[in-house]
Amino acid sequence: GAVVFDGSGDYLSLASSSDTTLGGVDFTMECWVYFTGTGTDVFFENDTGTGGCSIQINGSNLLSVQVGATNITSTNALSTNRWHHLCVQRDHSESTTYAYVDGVQVNTTGTDSGSSTSAVTIGGRSGGSFLTTGNISNARIVKGSVVYAVGGFTPPTSPLTNITNTKLLCCQGSN
Repeated sequence: GAVVFDGSGDYLSLASSSDTTLGGVDFTMECWVYFTGTGTDVFFENDTGTGGCSIQINGSNLLSVQVGATNITSTNALSTNRWHHLCVQRDHSESTTYAYVDGVQVNTTGTDSGSSTSAVTIGGRSGGSFLTTGNISNARIVKGSVVYAVGGFTPPTSPLTNITNTKLLCCQGSN
């Protein structure tokens, strides 16, 4: 199952919560995305201000992950009209953030700062930048642990589940 976004300003939002404050802890933030066009599309965001995390693509279909003030950008464009697993993990003990497309590590950064208690948004951000046209499935935030092996992994092919430390799991159906 997946939630369909049509680019008309629709997105999902979850109010601010300490459950989704990601600064200073290990976390995994992931989702499956399917998009049909080009443009800057926001898939999954927990504020990008002082310590949140944003998973999006830029106008060249490159993955763009922002964690705090640091931006990680892929070098290979994501294909339209197919599903991609996108994942960001931070290992706080190493002060390192990892980004993955389909289980392949994109880049790392040494930044580990701040925290954000802003609303979590899926399919866009409050005030602009919406998913033009596409689907989002299995959006999950796990706070307090790194879910996947550092360096690369095989993305799950079954629906994500509520594992230990899961704080958000949604978009597993059309509602």
